[in-house]
Amino acid sequence: MSAPAASVVYGRAIAQRLHRRLRRALASRRGRPRLAILSCRAPGSALYLKIQRARAAALGIETMHAVLPSDVAPVMVELILRAWNDDPSIQSI
Repeated sequence: MSAPAASVVYGRAIAQRLHRRLRRALASRRGRPRLAILSCRAPGSALYLKIQRARAAALGIETMHAVLPSDVAPVMVELILRAWNDDPSIQSI
């Protein structure tokens, strides 16, 4: 039995199509969606946060964020997530 032929996936083009579709869908909504981002003070986290906020802004999504110490107690993370979950102005975490 021979192996299936490999195919090239053009991820950037796929992502661009998805972003256009998402921008159109978001534009038809009333109000601006809001995304909450939780990150920690660890290598790479600042870049992750910057990229996520820029992508959200490009789609017309408002963001808010919390940056926690890398040794944060799990109970603190849970408290923040519960508060965000109970906040009707936040559509996604």
